[in-house]
Amino acid sequence: MIATTDSHNGHDFDRQVLALLFQHRLVTSAQLRELLGPFENPNWANKRLAGLHSKGLAEYVTRSVFGNGRSRIWFLTDAGREVAGEFKELRSLSSPPPKLDASRALLNSGHTLDVVRTHVEFIRDARRRGDEYGPRDWVPEVYHRLSEARRDALMPDAVMRYTATTDEGRVHLRAFVELDRCTEVSEQLTSKLTAYARFYELTPIPLRLRGTTEAQGAPPAWQDFYPLFPRLLFVLTNGSETTMRNRIEDLQLAAGDNARVVNLLRNVPAGAATLRDIEEHGPSAPVWSPLADAERPRCGWADL
Repeated sequence: MIATTDSHNGHDFDRQVLALLFQHRLVTSAQLRELLGPFENPNWANKRLAGLHSKGLAEYVTRSVFGNGRSRIWFLTDAGREVAGEFKELRSLSSPPPKLDASRALLNSGHTLDVVRTHVEFIRDARRRGDEYGPRDWVPEVYHRLSEARRDALMPDAVMRYTATTDEGRVHLRAFVELDRCTEVSEQLTSKLTAYARFYELTPIPLRLRGTTEAQGAPPAWQDFYPLFPRLLFVLTNGSETTMRNRIEDLQLAAGDNARVVNLLRNVPAGAATLRDIEEHGPSAPVWSPLADAERPRCGWADL
C-alpha cells in the first residue's frame, strides 16, 4: 500500500518517527522511509523529517553509510526524547535511548545502523510473504538479569516478534538477534552462547522455598517473558567473507564444547548468517548456517 500525504497522516508519520527513533536510537532517512513507507512521494517524508528538525524534536548528522554515499542519520533531541517517552506504547521498553549529540551519534552509528539494516530486511521479507511484522516488532537491547548482580545480564541486540502465515495457520516466532561487526575477538562472540544457556536454565528460587519440594517444580525465569524460548540468530557483517565464515564456524564449534550450550541448542533453534547474504537473498532464503549441526545444509531462519 502506498502511503498518502494528507495532513492527518502527516501527524501520524511524525509520531511514528519519534517512536522509532526512541526505540531504535539511530536511523537513516532511507531506513525511516523503508520502515514507514512505501510513499507515493518520498520527498514528502523528507519534508516531515525536516519539520521535526525545525521543531527541535529530531537532529541529524551526515556521513557515508553502507558504501552508498552520504546520508542523514537521525536521532532524538532531549525534547524529542521527552515527548516520545510519554507515548504509552513505549513505556515497557527496558532500555530507553541514551542522550545523544552529534559526536556520540557518529561514534555509535556503525553497530546501531547495521542492527536496523537487519530489521529492514525482515520488514521487506515479511511484506513479500504477507506475514505480520512491523517497524516496532524489533526491540533493541532488552534487559534480562542473570543473577543478583545488575551488571550480570543478557541484553540481545534485538528481540524480534514475528507472526508467519502458513498453510496450518498463524505461527508466532520469536528470536534473539546478535549483530557481530567482527570487531571483538571470536571468544567474545562465542561466549554469548553461554550467556543464553545460562538464561535458559535460570530458575530463581525464593528464599522461603529453597530446599523444599516446591522449589523443584519452579519454572525458569524466561517463561515470565516468552511462551517459548526465542531462537538465536547471529548476523555477521563488516568483515571479509573468510573472516565471517570462520566466525560462523567458531560458533558451531562452541555449540558443541559446552554442556550447557549443548542442552540449550537441543531445544532452541540457532543459526548464523552474513548480512550480505541476507540483503542479497532475504532472511527466508537458505542463508543461515545451523549452529547445533555443522553438517546440516543452510536454511531459512524459520526452518532452523
